[in-house]
Amino acid sequence: MKAVVFIILMLIFAALTVAGINVIRQSEKAYETSVTFSLKTLEKPAVTPPSYSVVKDGYAQALLYFTLAIGVCIFALLSDRLTSITFSPAGGVSLILRDLASQVKSLTQVSNEQQRVSVGAGGAAPQPLIKHLREENKAIGLIGDIEKSHQMTDSQKGRWGGLAVSNGRALSAFIYPDDDGLFKVRLEVNSTDPGKPLKNLVRFHLLDNFKNPDPAIIPVDGKAVLLLDKVYGPFTVGAEIAEEATQLELDLRQVKAAPKEFR
Repeated sequence: MKAVVFIILMLIFAALTVAGINVIRQSEKAYETSVTFSLKTLEKPAVTPPSYSVVKDGYAQALLYFTLAIGVCIFALLSDRLTSITFSPAGGVSLILRDLASQVKSLTQVSNEQQRVSVGAGGAAPQPLIKHLREENKAIGLIGDIEKSHQMTDSQKGRWGGLAVSNGRALSAFIYPDDDGLFKVRLEVNSTDPGKPLKNLVRFHLLDNFKNPDPAIIPVDGKAVLLLDKVYGPFTVGAEIAEEATQLELDLRQVKAAPKEFR
């Protein structure tokens, strides 16, 4: 059935295109005929050539045919994914395509995953954690970076307003122990007002020893979520929503539910 509809639409497209071309040809032929008639009538070249409006009108009519043809072509190409079509009183047309929202969501998730992977490991390890890792022979491949991280300056401290909740947006963190003796941190920005869900891009600002300390996350279902897979210890996180002129700041040392080893 879909194939038959597609063929019919393509035939309509072809017919409209041919009709437009024929209108142009007929308009030009009518103009040439009028010029010939004028020359024969006056028996000399006309000082003022006949009006070219017949051709202009023909072009306008042909353009209408071509526009309709293009519309039919687009409709045919989208017909397989079209779920509904609505005509407004003002003459507007609204098309709803199947699975378009889910496809956009999938692309957003891919982009966010690329940002997550680019972040790498980082954070500022407390001295007791470094000692524990050495004694337990854990995180051997990262121990050098972990020891250096203890001397890191908390670079985002005080840069983003000092508030975890501002302008109807909230920055929160969930911290979990890792099998390697390190930690996973889930950062989340969402709305405190159900009537104003988060839609704009959120740029997080992390400690400078992360490979990508400024990842940008697109909200999905009203939340911008960044998962940090390898975190050595606490630091201050900034979050910026440029389109809303909103800045958020959270010191991970203040997260009450965090493991005591993290702090």
